[in-house]
Amino acid sequence: MTISALFGTAGVGKTALAVHWAHRNRHRFPDGQLYVDLRGFDHDCEPLRPAEAVGQLLHGLGVPQERIPADRDEQVHHYRSLLDGRRMLVVLDNAASAEQVRPLLPGSPSCHVVVTSRQRLTGLVARDGARPLVLGALAPAEAHEVLAAAVGENRLGAEPEAAARLTELCGALPLALRVAAAQLVCDPGLGVADLAAELDDGDRLGALELDGDPASAVRRAFTLSYRALAPGPRRLFRLLGLAPGPEVTVPAAAALLGSSEQEARALLRALDAAHLVESPHPGRYRPHDLLREYAAERARAEIPEPERAAALDRLLEFYLNHAGAATAFGYTPLIRVARDRPVGDLFDGRDAALAWLESERANLVAAVVRAAETDRHRTAWRLADELRGWLYQRRHLPEWETTAQAGLRAARRAADPLGEAAMRHGLATLYRQTGEVRTSLEHHQAALEGYRRAGFAEGEAGMLMNLATLYDDLGDMRRASQWLGRGITLLRTLDRPELLGPALTNSAAVDVQFGNLRRAVEGATEAIDAGERRATPSATVAPLINRGLARRHLGELDRALADGAEAVRVCEELSQRHHESTAHELLALAHRDAGRYGLALDHAEHALAVALETGTRKDEADSLTTLGEIHRLTGRVERAEARFTEALDTSGSCGLRRPEADAHLGLARVRHGAHAYDAAADHARHALGIARDHGLRLVECRTHHTLAALYRRLGCPERAGRHTADARRLHAETGYRPAAAAWPAD
Repeated sequence: MTISALFGTAGVGKTALAVHWAHRNRHRFPDGQLYVDLRGFDHDCEPLRPAEAVGQLLHGLGVPQERIPADRDEQVHHYRSLLDGRRMLVVLDNAASAEQVRPLLPGSPSCHVVVTSRQRLTGLVARDGARPLVLGALAPAEAHEVLAAAVGENRLGAEPEAAARLTELCGALPLALRVAAAQLVCDPGLGVADLAAELDDGDRLGALELDGDPASAVRRAFTLSYRALAPGPRRLFRLLGLAPGPEVTVPAAAALLGSSEQEARALLRALDAAHLVESPHPGRYRPHDLLREYAAERARAEIPEPERAAALDRLLEFYLNHAGAATAFGYTPLIRVARDRPVGDLFDGRDAALAWLESERANLVAAVVRAAETDRHRTAWRLADELRGWLYQRRHLPEWETTAQAGLRAARRAADPLGEAAMRHGLATLYRQTGEVRTSLEHHQAALEGYRRAGFAEGEAGMLMNLATLYDDLGDMRRASQWLGRGITLLRTLDRPELLGPALTNSAAVDVQFGNLRRAVEGATEAIDAGERRATPSATVAPLINRGLARRHLGELDRALADGAEAVRVCEELSQRHHESTAHELLALAHRDAGRYGLALDHAEHALAVALETGTRKDEADSLTTLGEIHRLTGRVERAEARFTEALDTSGSCGLRRPEADAHLGLARVRHGAHAYDAAADHARHALGIARDHGLRLVECRTHHTLAALYRRLGCPERAGRHTADARRLHAETGYRPAAAAWPAD
């Protein structure tokens, strides 16, 4: 005897699948099929007792009522003897338990049994050898097919986006899809978009009901499963409606319950067995989307408001404490608002901490938003601030924006200047990464003023340094130097020697662009040493890159490659995304200067891919320019021009003047190679103007060299000589030794 057991939540289509399979396979059972509804989950009736079920089966086998034995054991014996040797299918639908099913199992190996249940019936699998099949929500294409079968493909095809949204709002649950389809079929004037809007309006479960047929309602189907729960699992199911994120872990459920993890684990397993949650990964549980909405309904209806508030407070406190403990493993910014309390020792090392952060990312973002929505203002912005360093280093930019904006709203409503400044601090850095320069500058200035009002001098110094970095990105070295000087002056008044390393890193970056190359190497080396003394490898990556860039400009390519390789190694070891693109960019530039164009291309492509993936526009523009130069040097002129043009568009749209000047210079070289000397000179003059206006002495040096070659081609030896003299002067003043291959041939 073969037993197939179909398990799944209410409305997932277990009965429909069983009946469909029985119909498709009726030729395999020439002696017939039997079906009985065991009423395991029914609003109006108790579950069918085994004696009643056997009686129905005997009646289906043609046994007159008067010949059915009164004793249950005799009934079962008679039932099994009649099936002995027959090839029959028995469908036992809507079972409540394995005990309800066992008396109904034929003894004959020639029979096949299909059991459906909302419970997992593990005893039937373990003891009776049932083959389980757990049904979940449909795939999007399958959900579309269910709607189309009832409504018609033409009607859905006329509103494809609305149809996709409707299947999403139905959670791809077959019962919900059939109810929605019935509403469309019964009302030809109802648009698919109209129905989707009704479901999207807040009460999806109310909208998924048919007039005059309450038994078909999705809410009613869920209620049957809910009422069948024991009190403990029922309470946890209600509390899950308060959880802001899509999943819960055992410890998070324990926080909601205010219980031990052992108790929470047992209750989650009970809900899993009842298919009111599913476990996508060990230790993680989630209800179906519509079940989550139903759980929230039950929570509002059955849990007093103070108890709901206390449960949510416990969960948010759990996330805040664990986020603080996890980000302590290398994801805590040097400048941040002090925690309300010390973090606990909750993780066995950095790998475990990072794994927790990544797996909980959606839950943490949702927790910040829920805290802000429910007027838990300080919790909202504190949790957002805890996550800032991790979201920055891992380049989870959309989540970073969501949490920072939610935290900012909360801090504003609470009239908390320190909280508002902290959130603007994060947003300033975020929008700098995405190339939204004007917005970034506004948040920088607001954060600086907010920290001053709150009396947080470390924050004020941090924003002065960050403003220097922003103007460095823009290519305005003079302003960058001014903000840098103010920041370092303030830092020296504070008892925070560990902050000097990042200041020296920023100073080295500015020195590189100014052409103070030896000073840049010295400052970056001091910053690296400071990071190593603090045993903070993450603090060495940026100065390694800056030192490598300075060494490359000095012609020390082997040393530049060593710095770049070490920066890449640390990025990989610490899973840092925020410096990964620039580290590979350094390696691409050094290999290009050494004539290793294949390696250079690999690193430049990697740098661009990371920049695009992380949404860092400055790195994107730099990578595009480097790729353009590699293509130019290897004779792929059309590709070179395309990359330089992309770089020009990207930098121009973001106000990034140094990358813009580099892109103009690249196009000048392409035009020079095509003998379009006037067009080349126009691009070079653009680059020269930007370089002079913003103190970009290395760009200016390269541009003078390019213009000298161009004017020689144009027959203007005096102008060529002046540019040559200016280039030589800058070489002498800076020690700049660019690779010979970078220049256009005379």
